[in-house]
Amino acid sequence: MARTQLLDRSLGSSPHSAALPSRVTTAERENEALRTEVRQLRAQLAELEARDRSAESQAQLYPQSLHIPVLVEVLAGVGQECHIRVTAYTLDLCRAVEALVSAAQRGATVQVLLDSSKTTSLACNSTAAAVEALLEAGAALRRLSGRPATKANPFPGALHAKSIGLSVKDQTGECPRVANPRPFQPQVWLGSHNFTGASEGNEELMARLTHSEVLRGYESWFDGMWSRGFPLRDVPARRRLRGKQSVAAASTG
Repeated sequence: MARTQLLDRSLGSSPHSAALPSRVTTAERENEALRTEVRQLRAQLAELEARDRSAESQAQLYPQSLHIPVLVEVLAGVGQECHIRVTAYTLDLCRAVEALVSAAQRGATVQVLLDSSKTTSLACNSTAAAVEALLEAGAALRRLSGRPATKANPFPGALHAKSIGLSVKDQTGECPRVANPRPFQPQVWLGSHNFTGASEGNEELMARLTHSEVLRGYESWFDGMWSRGFPLRDVPARRRLRGKQSVAAASTG
């Protein structure tokens, strides 16, 4: 027994045995630090994956004319709180025009910028019918030309951009008339497809973007052009369709 007690006392007083608890504590701290680092890396990975999924949902491409039914459905779901901005070189696609007219009638703010040549040419009866229908629905329309001719470029420019943007209306605006049927996602459509039935036989491409920075950039770009546009308040009688044909009758869309 004496020898055992002597051995125990000897071990207890050993400097190596005194260091064991500190080594265990150090190892635990290192393990905890590793676990914390792993948790942080997992959180970063989850954030990156979420960004990838978000990026995928922020852009969709529609070849040919596949965007038309999607766009029409989106427009059918907006109302009083929606601000719609449109730039068009031509505007006689029946489905699109009727969707814009209906949105304006439900209380959406609708602004349409048209190329000046399409509002003065006597041949554009279908565009004239669309302009008349939109004005009667309460939409605001302006015409705009491109940049003037120069020595380097002797050809006068045109408003050739085809786009439509949907954003949330400024709450300080006019009183709404009709409630919005269902919520909508702010978005902008950009591409080569004209708002005309003639483009439905072409190889075209449209993109739908929902990124907030893209939307803000689009609104700023549009509003700058809108401030330079000339208001369209009426369609000259000589360009009205004979018999006051409807937009549908005037369009091949």
